[in-house]
Parts: sequence; structure tokens; C-alpha cells
Amino acid sequence: MVKTYIGLLFLCFSIVTHGQQRDQVLIDSIESISPENLDSLYYNLFVKYRVKNPSLAEEYALLSYDYAKPSYDHNYLIRSLNALGYLNKQKQNVQKAVEYYTEAINIASEFGIEDRLVFLYNNLGNIYTSTSQFDKAVDNYLKSLQSARRIENINEQAIALNNIGLINYKLGNFEEAIAYYLDALEIRKANDLYEDINTTYINLALCYNAIGNRQEAINAFNSVLNNTSDSDKDVIIDAYFGLGKTHFDQNRNAEAERFFNLAHDLAESDGEIKKLSSIEYYLAYIRFRNNDISKALILLNSSHEKAQKINSWERLKNNYELFSNIYEKNSDYLHAFNNMKQFVAYKDSIFNEQLAEKFKDAFVNYQESISDEIIAGQQQRIKKSRQFAFLLGLSLVFATVVVILLYRNNQYRRRMNEKLDGLVKERTNELINTNEKLIKSREDLNNFLYKTSHDIRGPIATLMGLTNLTRLEYPNENIDFFLRKIDSTAEHLNEIINRLTIISHISTQPVTIEKINLFELIHKIIKDCESQYSRKIQFKIKGNPPDFIHSDKVLMEYILHSLLNNSYKYASDKESNPFIELKVTADPDLSMTITDNGIGIQKKYADRIFDLFFVANEKDHGAGIGLYQAMLAVERLRGSISLKRLSKPTVFKVSLNGINKNEKELNQVIG
Repeated sequence: MVKTYIGLLFLCFSIVTHGQQRDQVLIDSIESISPENLDSLYYNLFVKYRVKNPSLAEEYALLSYDYAKPSYDHNYLIRSLNALGYLNKQKQNVQKAVEYYTEAINIASEFGIEDRLVFLYNNLGNIYTSTSQFDKAVDNYLKSLQSARRIENINEQAIALNNIGLINYKLGNFEEAIAYYLDALEIRKANDLYEDINTTYINLALCYNAIGNRQEAINAFNSVLNNTSDSDKDVIIDAYFGLGKTHFDQNRNAEAERFFNLAHDLAESDGEIKKLSSIEYYLAYIRFRNNDISKALILLNSSHEKAQKINSWERLKNNYELFSNIYEKNSDYLHAFNNMKQFVAYKDSIFNEQLAEKFKDAFVNYQESISDEIIAGQQQRIKKSRQFAFLLGLSLVFATVVVILLYRNNQYRRRMNEKLDGLVKERTNELINTNEKLIKSREDLNNFLYKTSHDIRGPIATLMGLTNLTRLEYPNENIDFFLRKIDSTAEHLNEIINRLTIISHISTQPVTIEKINLFELIHKIIKDCESQYSRKIQFKIKGNPPDFIHSDKVLMEYILHSLLNNSYKYASDKESNPFIELKVTADPDLSMTITDNGIGIQKKYADRIFDLFFVANEKDHGAGIGLYQAMLAVERLRGSISLKRLSKPTVFKVSLNGINKNEKELNQVIG
């Protein structure tokens, strides 16, 4: 053992003396060390050369792995795998890096090496963040946070919270991002951990800018610059970039360009390819705004080349969109169309329904694992209590036979009942918290639906514009036929997107009570339906409808329009006297009954007509959204909607409670 340590010391001295030269002295030093210590030796050599000679460092990391594997030194086996993951990440060999990190995580999990899991999960999360696989990234960051909390590693908890905030920022969940950044700041301040605090302040400032708090964001960026040393170039670059982004979002192009150029100069001197790609994108966008198309394309091509080199999906996506806008402005519609296709492809690969579900599942799984840990700890304590009670009862049996046994049994039952009651209360609280999180997830999904629908409108409008332009420039009967088919499909898709946006609006917007002229509202909807459908249908209003009601005007219009439009749409061509009847009563609750002699609804579909995307008529190519939209609006007004009769005639009924109650209070809200 003494010989081994002398050999290690001599080798370290050789490395310091000779630098990268692997001369005979170094070879002799390695040969003098026993094989069971070579894994740690090669790992230390990797650490020494990982920056100035990555290829040599990779050789040492592989040697460390080769020696650690047969020796079952799990600590150095994990370290060498982590080193190989780091080196492959630097070379943009993402798949190989993921394989090394995953193997290291499996070993660390198997042998309970929690302190390494914290870093491994975080490193794997960074890999997935760089490739815009945000669901996998947040899953690993949550696991890193959980491991850091188990071993009470405060600094890594703050890092994980910051990373989770970053993913939420990239997905547009700015309020959630702010919450995680504030948690990270609180931990750092409470434990005097100020090393990376400026990075969190910058991320927080970007969120403030995103939600419109521009001045607060600018103050935060300036504060970071005033409290950062000149040697911390990464923070200074990010602060200048943040100031540029804030001014850019306010269309202050000159100020934005000034800060982006400051960030660009520093990033260029440090060889920060990823940051340079982002900065050049915004500089190109400013040139585009200023109609300097040639300079915009030069900058954007430079950004795109760097983004391809580092395989940044997010940057490539934004670049393709700007390319499309530039070419469209330059009347180069073919290039504009091709780049828009690339933009849509990248966007679909990054943001999709699977991402939303997996992103939500990551947080749900995290909460479940936390709950399972709590329950497992409680079960362990219960198990120890049982063992203690058993031993105590066994010792007392020698002193007293019947009376003491009965007393202990009664005490034991009482304690167990209290503990079980406590467990029931805790489980109830966990279910309440889980329900709250599910509601929050639904709100997030609605926001995601709204944003996605909004983003899709642009490509559809571009597609419709291109078909019209092609039809004008290349008049041809065959081409015109297919172009009209494309145009029709795009219009249908646009209608579906509009309806989905309405669903999001119904689900998320607050209910606003106001005074509504019911007759004007009905008249407007009937005129819309008559203009949309060419059929002559007799429309009648019955009952004793009030002139005015108090409700949410937008939701009422959604309800009436969906139901009346449904009656017009499915009017029967076989009826000689088609009619639609709207019966309205208010005594005091509002009741609306819509009756028509249309084609009716088959009995087998009666339980599904209010489902989203369900179409009861097989020949109809509608979206299956209208009745779902009506049901959603009715539920928002705390009412009920039902199908009372399937056909001859078909009858729908809507009941809205308290539409005229508390009128004095409602009038105060109205003003």
C-alpha cells in the first residue's frame, strides 16, 4: 500500500513537470501502480486534460472505465461514465452521451449512491434541454431535485429549481417559471450560496419581460451588471442579451441592437457558439424590421450555421420562421413556403400533445414519488412501533398474566387507531393536493391549446395565400381543382382551430355578468344562421321571454349559436315545412328549449353527442365541436343542458339557475 501511494505521488509530480508529454517517466509511474488503483489514476488524468486536450482526456476516461468495471469500483465506474457522457456532449454526440449517463444512473440507483444521482440526473436533463426534449429534461431535473432533497444538498436543490424554471420559460409557462426561480433564490439567500445567483436573476428578469413587466426586467439586468465582476463573462453576456431582448420586444430596435452587439462581441471572444447563434438571430430580425434584407440574410445564415453545428432544435425552428418571413417580404414565395414547412416540422417535433401529456405526467410522477416516500417512512415507523409493542408485551407477560395483557392490548389498539386516523388524514390531504395539481394541469393544457391554435393560424394563412397566388399566376383547370381542394381543407382546419380557441376561451376566461338584450342576441344569431344556410326554415319564438337578462353575454352567445346552428345545419330535406322553435321562460330561472323537425339523432348516439370531436351523422364532415362548446359554456354558467327527444321533433333543453337573482348585486357589478 505504501508503494502504491508513493507511485501515485510520483506520477502526479511527473504530470506537473512534463504537462502533456507521456514520456517514459510517466509510463514507468503508471506501471508501478497496482491495477486496482489505475481507475482513479486515469480519472484524475481525465480531469487534468478535459479542457486543454479533450481527445487525450477521452482516452483516460475510457481507461478509467475499463479498469473500474472488472474491479467493481462503482464510485469510479460512475465517475468515468459521467466523464464519457460529458465529453460526448461536448462533441455533440447526443445519443452516445445519453447512453453513458443512463448507464451511470442505473448503477448509482442499484447501489443507492444518491450523491452521484443528483449530478447525473442534472447532466442528463441538460442534454435533453439542448435538444428541446423538454418532457424528458424536466423529468430528470425533478429526479435531481428529489435526490438533492434526500441528501439535503442545498446547492443542487437550487440548481434543479432553476433548471425546472428554465424549461417552463421555454414552454411559455412564465408564471410557473417565476415561482421556481423565486424558490431557487430563496434557498440561495437563506444558505449564503451566491455563486450562481446572478444567473437566476437573469432568468427571472427574462420572465418579467415575457409577461410585460419591462421596466422591472431592465432594472434586474442592470443590477446584475452592476454587481458582476468583469471576469464573469457568461453572466455579462446573458445580461446584455436580456437587455437586448427586452428592448427588442418593445420595438426599440436601435437600443436592442446596441446591447445585442455588446453581447455578440463578448460571446465571439469566448467562442460561445450557442449564444452567438441566438444573438445573430435577433440582430437579423432587427435588420428585417429595418428592411435591410441582404444584411438580415447574412446574419441569419450565420446563426443557422451555428445552430446546425450544435443541433439546436429550438434555434433552428425560429430561424426557419424568420427565413420564411424574409423571403415572403422579398416576394420569393417558393423559398418562403419551403422554410415555413421546415418551421412547422420543427415546431411539431418540439411542441405537441405528447409533450404536454408527458410534461404533466413528469410532475404527477414526482408528486406521487414524494407521497410514496412519506408513506413508506410512516409504514417503517409503524413497523418499529409494532416490534416495540411486541417485545414490551412479551416482557410484561412474566410479571402479570391476564390483566396486564388486556391493558397492553387496549393501549396498542388505541395507538394503532390514532396512527391509522393520522394516515387517513394525510392521505386525504395528499388527494386534495393531487386534485389541485390536476386542475392546474388542466389549466396549463388549456393555455397550451390556446397558444398552439394561435401559432397554427399563421401557417394556414400562408398556405391559403400561396394557393390563391398560384391560382392567379398559373391558370390551369387541373391545377385549379387541386388548389381549391387544398384551400377548402385549409379553411376547414382553420374553422376547427377557431372552435378550439373558443373552447379554450370558454374554459379560461372569467365570467363577466352584464345586462343582455335577449331579443337582440337571438335576432343576431338567426341572421348569421340564415346567411350561412340557403334553406328556408320557419323560425318561431315561444313562451314568455324576458326583454333583458343578467348573464355573461359571450357565453350566452356561444350556447344559443351552437344549438340554433346545429338545428339549421341538420334540417331535413324531406320535410315540406321545416321549422325551428325556441321557447324561453324565466320563472325565475331561465329555461330555453330548442325544438326542430330535422334529421334527428340515432338512439345509439344519444349518450355521446356532447363529446368533443363526436359527429352523430356519418355523412357529415363537421368537426364535432359545436355541442361540446355549448355544454362547456352552460357548465361555466353553472347550468345544465340535455337532449330531451331524439327525433320528430328533436328537443334540447338548457336551464340556467338564478339568472335574475341578486339583481341589486349584479347591477353594482354592471356599474
